[in-house]
Amino acid sequence: MFSNIWFIVILFFIIFNFIFSSILEYINDKNWKNHVPEELKKFYPNEKYQKARDYKLETGKISFLSSSISFVITLVLTISGIYGTVSDNITKITESIFTQSVLFFSIFYLLNYIISLPIKFYSTFVVEEKFGFNKTTKRLFIVDQIKSLLLSALIGGILLFFAIQFFIIFEENFWMYLWLGLSIFIISTNTFYQTLIELGYSKSDYFVSVLGWSDKKMRELNHTFRSKDTSTNVLSWPSRERLACVEGNHPKRLDPALDAELGDIALSYETCLEEADQAKTNFAFYVQHLIIHGILHLLGYDHSSDPDATLMEDLERQILGNLSLKPHTQT
Repeated sequence: MFSNIWFIVILFFIIFNFIFSSILEYINDKNWKNHVPEELKKFYPNEKYQKARDYKLETGKISFLSSSISFVITLVLTISGIYGTVSDNITKITESIFTQSVLFFSIFYLLNYIISLPIKFYSTFVVEEKFGFNKTTKRLFIVDQIKSLLLSALIGGILLFFAIQFFIIFEENFWMYLWLGLSIFIISTNTFYQTLIELGYSKSDYFVSVLGWSDKKMRELNHTFRSKDTSTNVLSWPSRERLACVEGNHPKRLDPALDAELGDIALSYETCLEEADQAKTNFAFYVQHLIIHGILHLLGYDHSSDPDATLMEDLERQILGNLSLKPHTQT
């Protein structure tokens, strides 16, 4: 009886997650206007806005198709008991918890990877080619996929090892901590991709590092890099200087060959929690705004002068609006 209840709960969350994320994506797409919003007309050319809008809507369709296929496969594997069958057979092969975990996750990761590969190919050589974002060749695409698999195996193995150790140490609260870590990762990734898409960039060409620190550590960093002996909500370090030459202008467009690594962003958990509480807003939404703010700094946007601040704030409002969020940070 108890196992049946958990089975129903798992099915509920799988279905709820798919429906909820699909609705949010639909709302985000509906927020795109047919023309540049009035507050951005001075800074955002209509042609550039239309291109970003069309690209987002096109990739949104592909994303929905991909998530729908993944949802159906997950549902079938769960209902049919294949997950359990695979797990039982793996335990017969080895008694090592780490090896069992590696085999289990590798099997289903490769299954998902093989199914999603045609969609990645179409997205790269049809959609991104259409909008002029594709800078790769078929040979380079294959090489990138191989590197991606090897990197995933390396990083996934390391994370899995620490996750198992984490489970051993925090057995009672393991799922709570794991859920919190995954939530931060998903929020950071989605916010980063959404920001790049809003500015007309291909999300597959760039990456950033997002770090979570204590107030004590953020105070040290703020003192070291900004000579301010106090903690702060967010700090960012671009990999190279990208500021615009003229106040109030957009920075120079990114070059994937030079700007693949955009830089680092650090967030203070205690400060963010306190400020979100003061603003009476959701902590996750608050962090999303701060990540957007940090990413814009990495891209070369600034608020040291009134024209620059106006441009940056307008972009923040637009990106937040398309994420169905409202600006509320003390940045």
